[in-house]
Amino acid sequence: MVKRAALYIINELFNSLLGFIVGAITSNLMLSFFEVRGWSNLWGLYASKVVLDDTVFTILEWTISLSIGYMFMKLVNIITIRTKKHFRYP
Repeated sequence: MVKRAALYIINELFNSLLGFIVGAITSNLMLSFFEVRGWSNLWGLYASKVVLDDTVFTILEWTISLSIGYMFMKLVNIITIRTKKHFRYP
């Protein structure tokens, strides 16, 4: 019983960690396509990327990061379950 609970906790931590890492990578990818208005680009006049307002950028960044991270976490969870069934792992 303790072994099964420990495996469940480790599996959930692994899934959550992978979801967080993918969400962080997605967040960094957002910076390569979008830019926030500020001194560096003269409030959008001198910008090489799409310029967004700070609040719009934050909302978009959080939404995309959470959704892609969640989907990746669920995908890893499904793969883990199928692997356990294939090898008859308890």
